[in-house]
Amino acid sequence: MTMAYSPPPPPVGMPPAAALRAAKSGVDRRLALLAVAALAVSVAGIVLRALHLLPASAAVGIGFGAVAISLRILLLFSARSAAAAHRAKVLNRVSLAGLAVSGAVLVGTLPRITKAGGMGPFFGDVFAHGWTLAIVTVAAGSVRTFTWRVHLGAGLTGLLAVSALVRVVNVPIYNHYGPDSLLEGAVIGPAIEEVFKALLLVLIVWLAARRREVRPSAVDITLLGMWVGAGFALYEDAMFGRGGAHFGGAAPFSVIFPTQAQVSGLNQVGAGHLLYTGVVGLGLGIGVLYRRRWRFAWLAAPAGLLVAFAEHASWNGKALAGDAAPGWIGLLSGVTLWGRLSSVLLIGGVAAMVVVEWRRATKAPAFWNGAQQQKQVGVPHWLWLTAAESGRRSTQLAQLQTSAPQSVPQSAPQPGPWHSAPFGGQR
Repeated sequence: MTMAYSPPPPPVGMPPAAALRAAKSGVDRRLALLAVAALAVSVAGIVLRALHLLPASAAVGIGFGAVAISLRILLLFSARSAAAAHRAKVLNRVSLAGLAVSGAVLVGTLPRITKAGGMGPFFGDVFAHGWTLAIVTVAAGSVRTFTWRVHLGAGLTGLLAVSALVRVVNVPIYNHYGPDSLLEGAVIGPAIEEVFKALLLVLIVWLAARRREVRPSAVDITLLGMWVGAGFALYEDAMFGRGGAHFGGAAPFSVIFPTQAQVSGLNQVGAGHLLYTGVVGLGLGIGVLYRRRWRFAWLAAPAGLLVAFAEHASWNGKALAGDAAPGWIGLLSGVTLWGRLSSVLLIGGVAAMVVVEWRRATKAPAFWNGAQQQKQVGVPHWLWLTAAESGRRSTQLAQLQTSAPQSVPQSAPQPGPWHSAPFGGQR
């Protein structure tokens, strides 16, 4: 349901500019109140759970549901009505407060989730996932638009929220079928996990696709998927007492993805949730953000989800049944290159999209605030993205993604599309 805000009519005799400021001031106050209410509800769910006044499922539902709903409300108000300066200040504070709450929850739950293996394997797992995320972040440095807080928030969402929701839904099914069930372990379980991990990505890419002025890059969505998958993997590995870096476990790809492992005695690689959800994010980024520019781009979204499910299912199936795994598991294994397809797609897809988005968008100068003169903006250090540079890139990427490719006459070569249209102008 879409909410529309209709400001009250200005008092008689009030100048239009003053009336507009008064209307925005009221919306700003509503924005701040919504932000405080969202955080208060989330904290209340955590406190009530700690006091054993709520079951875990209810606490998770309150916390995750309140954050998701309030996020939608905040984005609606901030995008349509609130003053830009106040919007940025409130959303920055909300993001920092949200990270603080999530960090406190993680510190409180860490002794329980690491009970099986201890802190050593857990922090070894953190290093292995951080190694891959650092490499991809540096590689995507010229096209990223999301800051470190967005990435860290996605990781904490995967570790805390997604893992809790998966347990609420999947544990009863697991208990019903039993630990040796191939149906649950290789079909139902992977399907539930991949769908829940993709929910945050679907929300973000759907909201991004509704905007024509600013948009993230496809690599941004890929990185978000990798962070969500990494967070979920840290929780799952800790609960089973496993983890760590395995640089030689599935060479050569494990040099970049040291979380990969191989089933003993079987030609099957377990890519891990970081790669599974990263492929889903890559598919969503290309399939949704570039669906207007490339004719068959939409196929990337279901393809990414199918690859993630197929690799996940074949890994779980072979881990459960070994050589006695049925033929359909062997088929999935072969189609996904025995668990290596996600590695190939992530390396190739990220490299290709970085080249495309950098050469055709973020490398170019931009028009700012409807100005008629181009202002060249230098690219800052790849490891630290400023707000101004993020806005510039988002504007350029929106132009690239929402414009249909133009046919260029062979006799008169024209400059690239980034030189021909005012990115900040009216449409």
